[in-house]
Parts: sequence; structure tokens; C-alpha cells
Amino acid sequence: MDLPEIYLIRHGETEWNRAGRWQGDLDSPLTETGRTQAARIGAALKNAGVGPETHRFYTSPMGRARRTAALILVALGQSDAAMTEDARLREISVGGSTDMIRAAIRAVTAARGRALHGLLRRRAWRRKFRRNAGEDGGISGNA
Repeated sequence: MDLPEIYLIRHGETEWNRAGRWQGDLDSPLTETGRTQAARIGAALKNAGVGPETHRFYTSPMGRARRTAALILVALGQSDAAMTEDARLREISVGGSTDMIRAAIRAVTAARGRALHGLLRRRAWRRKFRRNAGEDGGISGNA
């Protein structure tokens, strides 16, 4: 049984990628580099014999993914009518990290990690204290 060939291609570089920002389910336009990347991928696929007669083309509904797919199809000599949008390929939300620069995300994550570590250490100390204190709370008549 022959298995189908699958090419999974990420969108080209976007303005937010270049700036180091997390996009999540928001959109950002492709940079010139991103457009060049898409065209090069299209040329490589064409050289490999890939085309609408041999493969199906699916894309996320995100603008950056659609634009990348359209540029790839142009390199293959096709129009973007040859692609199918599939919402299941949509990028996930990154919540409060959306539009944040990676360094800021690392700093926030590190601070939260330190706070959580401190909280867990305090809880462990309290459990140990309670275990060692006994039923009278650690106070005994013997001094």
C-alpha cells in the first residue's frame, strides 16, 4: 500500500516573526524574506514534480498562511483557487502572550516560576512544620 506524500509547510517570515513577537491567532503580513521563502519553496516543489495534478493543497485561513500558499502556487504555475482553506489548521491562541516579545515572555515566565517555586517551598515547610509539631502545635509543657 502506497502512502500519500505529505508536505507540511510553515508560513513565511512575518513582520511579527522578525520583531520576535508571538502572533498566536492574530495575523501579521509576510516580510520580503517571507515572500522569498514561499517562492523558493514553490520552486523546490515544482522541481520535485509536485503540482495540483499530483497533490492537494490545504491552508489555514490565517492571512500569512494563505499568502504563503498563494505564492507557492504561483511558483507552481497555478492560481490560489487550487488551495482549500481548513480552519483546523488555524494557529492556536497564545492568550496573554499575544503581541509580546519573546524576551518579555521569558522574563514573565521566569518571574512566575520563581514565585511558584517560593510558594511551593513555603507549603513544603508548613507541611514539615505541622508534621513535626505534633497535636499541640509544637507547644509542650516541657521547656
